[in-house]
Amino acid sequence: MYRSNPTSRKSFSARPAWLFFLSAALVFVGVTSSGCQKVSDMKQAAEDASRALEDAQSAANSEEAGERMGQAFQKLRETAGGGTVVQAIDFRKLKPVLPGTLDGMQTGDVTGSRSSQMGMSTSKAEAVYRADGERRERITVTVTDMGSMSGLTSLSSRVSAWTESETESTTGYDRGTTIAGYDGRETFRSYETGGSTGRLQFLVADRFQVEVDGRNVPMDRLKAAGEAVDIDALTAMKDEGVGVDDGKQQEVADMYAEFREAEERKQAAPGDTSPEPIAPVEAAELKALLPTTLAGLDRAEIRSQKQPMAENRSLLRAAATYTGGDKRLSVEVIDYAQILTPGGVLPGAAWMMYDVEKESESGYERTTEIQGYPAKETMRTRDTSIRSDVQMVVEGRFYLKVEGRNLTMEEVKAAIADVGPARIADLARRGA
Repeated sequence: MYRSNPTSRKSFSARPAWLFFLSAALVFVGVTSSGCQKVSDMKQAAEDASRALEDAQSAANSEEAGERMGQAFQKLRETAGGGTVVQAIDFRKLKPVLPGTLDGMQTGDVTGSRSSQMGMSTSKAEAVYRADGERRERITVTVTDMGSMSGLTSLSSRVSAWTESETESTTGYDRGTTIAGYDGRETFRSYETGGSTGRLQFLVADRFQVEVDGRNVPMDRLKAAGEAVDIDALTAMKDEGVGVDDGKQQEVADMYAEFREAEERKQAAPGDTSPEPIAPVEAAELKALLPTTLAGLDRAEIRSQKQPMAENRSLLRAAATYTGGDKRLSVEVIDYAQILTPGGVLPGAAWMMYDVEKESESGYERTTEIQGYPAKETMRTRDTSIRSDVQMVVEGRFYLKVEGRNLTMEEVKAAIADVGPARIADLARRGA
C-alpha cells in the first residue's frame, strides 16, 4: 500500500514513482486516442488531465500544487475509466460466473485477486479444469474486471484490428471471432509432438475481459468454455463501482504537496543538502529483539551479519530460528539505514506500492497494516501443513520478516507482537 504517512514512507526528496506513472498514463491515452467519437472524447479528457498536471508543476505554492495534482489524477482516472472513476468489484463476486464444470473435466483451484495502485484498480477470478489421460488436457478460464482501466481496454479493442486482422500458417492461426455476441480474438497452435495450445479472448460490457487458455484442447471446446461463463451475471454488474469516490484524489494532493515542500526546502538550503549516512544500529541491539522463546517455541539458533555494500555503506541483519515438534518459526530483522534511496522502497518490499488481495482454496495473500505499519501477510495450506508468513516495514527503514511452518497466522502475529514493532521503531528514533 502506498501512503504518505511517515510510518510507511520516508519523505519525498526525489520525483516520486507515482508521478512518472501519472505522466506515462497520460502519454499512453494521448497516443492511442484518435478516431471515433468515443476515442475523441477520451483524447480530450487526456488533454485536460495533461494540462492539470502542467498546472500542478507550475503552481505558486505547495497547497495549490497539491490541489491541482489531485485534479490531474482525478481526470486521469476518469479518462482511463471511460469518462468516470470506476472501482473494480470484489473478486468474490466474480468467482460464481466461472463455469462449475467443463465437459467432464475436474475443477482445480479457483483463485481470486484484487490489485490497486493509487486508486487504479482491477480484480479477477480464475479457475483451472483438468482431464486425466495421456493428453493431460487443461483449460484455464479467467474473468477480469478491468475497473479503472475499462475505458482503455474498450478503446484498445476499437483502435486495434481486434476483429479484422488474420494470420494463418501450417501450424496455426490468429484471427477475430465472436463469442456469445461479443467481438473477440482466437489463437491456436499445434506442435509436432501432437500437442496444442489455444487462447480465446473477448470483452463483455466494455468492462469484463474473459480469457480462455487451453492445452491439448480443440478450439471448439475452448469456445464452449467461454460460452459457459455466466455472461448475464457479468452484464448485470457492469455499473457496480462506477462513480465511487474512494478519497484517493485527496491522498494524491497531500502527497504531491509534501513532495513540493521537500523540493522547496532543498532549494532553499545552502550548499550540499545530501543527507549524511545514518549509522546502522549495533548487532547486539537487533539480536536483543529476538527472545529465547517465541510462539511457544524454543530458540534453536540466533545470528547476525554486517553485509558491506557500495561506497563504504553496509546493512545489518539479525535472524533467529525457533523449533518445537513439527513447528518452525524464522524471524529476520534488517536495518537498511545506510542504503536507503530518497523516497525509495526497501528491497523486497515492492508490495508497499500496491493494495493487493489474493485468495484461493489453499490460502491467501494481502497487504495490510500491523500496529500501524505496512505489512503483507501470506497463508498457504498443503495437505496437513500450514505456511504463514508476514513481511513488515517499520519507520521506512527496518524490514521484518517472520515465516511460520505449521503455525496459524494468529500465532505468527502474536510472535510479531512479542518481537515488538514499537521496540524496532524506538531503535530508529534513538539512532536518528
